Order: sequence, then structure tokens, then C-alpha cells
Amino acid sequence: MEAKCTKSSNPWIVQAAREFDNFRRRYCLRHYLDMEKKLGIDRRTLSKLNIMNPDGTLGFEKFCEIWRSCYHYAISQVKEEQVAVEYRKFADGMMRVLLSFPPSQSTASILVEEIEKSQEKYGHLTLESGAD
Repeated sequence: MEAKCTKSSNPWIVQAAREFDNFRRRYCLRHYLDMEKKLGIDRRTLSKLNIMNPDGTLGFEKFCEIWRSCYHYAISQVKEEQVAVEYRKFADGMMRVLLSFPPSQSTASILVEEIEKSQEKYGHLTLESGAD
């Protein structure tokens, strides 16, 4: 099913909801009440990242706060040798969210050139999340 964004047209919110859903599944956090207790963030705010109905009124700064709380929860749940792996998953997730923002007109042509160079050098980069 395709996610439908409501209340605003923030282009990044759908990707942010995907990343949050991946985190939620990875750590078996099924209910917003559980997530509220474990992350320390109100369940109504967390529900704005519902994968089936992401709410575009969620601000990017608030998403960063949620993502930081998710990261701290995640590293508290893994063994010390897995912290670097979790860090990488969270960094990659945030990068996918950032890449989903449309570029401003002044930087669009520069970004297109840089992306083309990167694709030639490193291969194709996608915005699809790496669900585990």
C-alpha cells in the first residue's frame, strides 16, 4: 500500500515514516504507548510518523529529536560491539530522509552534476530504505 501524506506536502515525511517504521519493526515496538514510554516522546507526536498516514505537520526539528531518541534507545538494546552497526543504520536512515528533500532552485543544477559524478564513480544511489 502506498503511504498518503496528510495536512501538508512535506516531501520528506513519507521517507521519515518509512525509516521510523523500520526502527519500530527492528526493535519490536508495536504500540505507541510502548514507544512513548521507551522513547520519552508523546504518542500523538509519534503517530505523525505512521507509515500508512504520515502527517506532514511534523516539523523536521521534531523528527530529529525523535530520531535521536530512537538511536539512544537502540544502542541501549544492543551489545557494545553492535553499536557501530546501529550507528551506521541510523546515519543511513537520516541520509535517506535528507535526500528526499527537494533541492532549492539555486542548488539544483549543482546537485544534479554531483549526483551524476557520484553515480558514475560509485554506482546507482536509491532512496529506498534498507529494511532489515
